[in-house]
Amino acid sequence: MAEKKTKSRHYNALEYFFLLYGQEKETRRIEAYELKLQNIPIDVLKAVLNKLVLTNKFLPSIAEIVEAGRNLMGEANGTRTKTWAEAKEEIKKGVENGYPTEQPPKWSTPEIAYAVKVFGWRELFEVTVEGQGTAYAQLRRYYEDACARSQEKAINDFVLDTAKGKNGNLLQGPDSISERLQEPIQQITRAMDLNAAIEPKRKKEEVRE
Repeated sequence: MAEKKTKSRHYNALEYFFLLYGQEKETRRIEAYELKLQNIPIDVLKAVLNKLVLTNKFLPSIAEIVEAGRNLMGEANGTRTKTWAEAKEEIKKGVENGYPTEQPPKWSTPEIAYAVKVFGWRELFEVTVEGQGTAYAQLRRYYEDACARSQEKAINDFVLDTAKGKNGNLLQGPDSISERLQEPIQQITRAMDLNAAIEPKRKKEEVRE
């Protein structure tokens, strides 16, 4: 008789994740997810899956799980990719508090720094009120291009490291990332437990009605 294969912690987490979406019998698909996500630290993966269960009505793709992981880790270590609205607000404040003859401020992300550099720090001060729409549309294009390149580089680095036999980490972060994620993990878990307790009661009330 063949020996039963021991399931990894990643597989168990993904199996429960699929169960919550009513797809726990999709074993081949769970194995495929496990294969592509096994380099994500298990604590991070659990936190990401718990978050997605609360926000996604349908089973997320591998790419969506990775993106959610990046956002969660970004919140934990302060490296989250900012939305264009946040980047635009930071640039506007930089212009309001700066001078064209001085060095630009230290921007919070390299993507914002890139967008401003390409457009031109001094040129920002020459933008008229009428030309602000066009100027910020250009800045947005530069910013979003930089964000896309950063994301692609992270994936490329991981794929190349894996091809070379290195044990890459799909979601990079400082050594203390697990500690920093403990509070988000606990908050999400508490929300999941609360939801699990409320749901049966809600269903009973619906039956009575």
